[in-house]
Amino acid sequence: MSSNSVTTSALAAPTITQPSTKTTWASLTSDQKTALSPLANEWDKMDELRRKKWLGIANKYSSMKPEEQQRVQERVQAWVKLTPEQRMAVRENFSNTVKKTPEQKSAQWQQYQQLSDEEKTKLANEAKMKKSVTIVQPESKRTTPVLPPLKKGPPPVVNASGASQANNNK
Repeated sequence: MSSNSVTTSALAAPTITQPSTKTTWASLTSDQKTALSPLANEWDKMDELRRKKWLGIANKYSSMKPEEQQRVQERVQAWVKLTPEQRMAVRENFSNTVKKTPEQKSAQWQQYQQLSDEEKTKLANEAKMKKSVTIVQPESKRTTPVLPPLKKGPPPVVNASGASQANNNK
């Protein structure tokens, strides 16, 4: 075959492009809808990446044992009840956990196991307090607006006269 015939046949082949369509709730199969039913009201508002992740779970759902399916349903329902801030905290916790090696996780568990019951109770209470303090009320129940976090920059350099050099550099 000459190089021309290869080029010609490659050009003659029809090009199929995938349209960038969103996976709407209406386009899901009945099995997917069953697995993801708690997400029905917010599905069409989700970004496509999140939908793909949930579809990965839904596609495994029918091959799960009934008790696994029940657990998935409970967890999806619990997820739907979380505020956006709580969901972000869960994602961050998951991300931090995934980064740890099995050895690091095992070492942390061993450290925890060596604590006294009193210390374990204290840690549990601290975690409860931290959780209750960091939970942000949904917008509908807020009395004051949530402010964005402050961006930490380098501290201002103060010269001998006591004036900040940050203003002098402008």
